[in-house]
Amino acid sequence: AHAYDKFVNYWDNGHEGNYWDDYRGRDNDGDHIGDSPYNISGGNNEDAYPLMDPSDTAPPHTTHTVSGTQGNHGWYTSTVDITLHATDPGIGVNHTHYKLDNGAWSTYTSPLSVSTDGVHTLSYYSRDKNGNDEDVHTHTFKVDTTGPVVTITPPQARLYLFDREIIPTATPLIIGEITLRADIDDAHSGVQEAT
Repeated sequence: AHAYDKFVNYWDNGHEGNYWDDYRGRDNDGDHIGDSPYNISGGNNEDAYPLMDPSDTAPPHTTHTVSGTQGNHGWYTSTVDITLHATDPGIGVNHTHYKLDNGAWSTYTSPLSVSTDGVHTLSYYSRDKNGNDEDVHTHTFKVDTTGPVVTITPPQARLYLFDREIIPTATPLIIGEITLRADIDDAHSGVQEAT
């Protein structure tokens, strides 16, 4: 409905007004009353408490896309970029919120980049302009951009004869083959193969 009023009239009762199908204001507090007035054409009148679309009770729907270099067993070996996409069947999405791991909720404005090694959980949801919130979605992903650490234990100051320790010497002396000890450690995704 649209109105034209060049006289002095009241378009709300001080708490609640009317529903206007061309009202494009927001309802940030979710009380189903617009946060800004609806101006009535023709004079200085306004509906100070315009009602949001009463038929819009469906929440928005938010999805995510993840990009990065996939390694083995679900681990990303590069920075992970996550994009959130929100749609609403009613009057539109007001905002999307997200939090990473145990962080605080933030308003989503652009894709997220995560480069910190470890297992991460992204939580997110959207609210429409009518104050309808969708349920919180979660997505868990794993990042390991740091390669394994190899530690080799060098031979001691001894004479080694075909992999057998014979006598102490000033420096290691090796005749034939010797077996060295190597420790391989990876803090996140583990070691798949050592050669």
